[in-house]
Amino acid sequence: MGSLRTKHHNQDDFFGSLARAINTLREAGFEDAAGELRQAAFETAWRTPTEMLGRVGQTIQRVERLLAGKMPPQAVTDLKICIRRSQQVWPTMHLR
Repeated sequence: MGSLRTKHHNQDDFFGSLARAINTLREAGFEDAAGELRQAAFETAWRTPTEMLGRVGQTIQRVERLLAGKMPPQAVTDLKICIRRSQQVWPTMHLR
């Protein structure tokens, strides 16, 4: 599978950061985690943006727990951007 494009407008912070994080995780050998994030964000049809932000946020939290400190720093930075966006509609979302 090729790299995800990171070119989006105004939702750049969310989708661009998420695509970068997925690519970084894949390059670091975390293919399962990258695939889970990719499926949640780019391969699932959501009814509302709020639902998508919540589900992707939950997936990010699950991946963070799964990798428990092994995540590349760039992926952490990018996923924190995504969590901040998710917090706009789901205030209890956070990363450790």
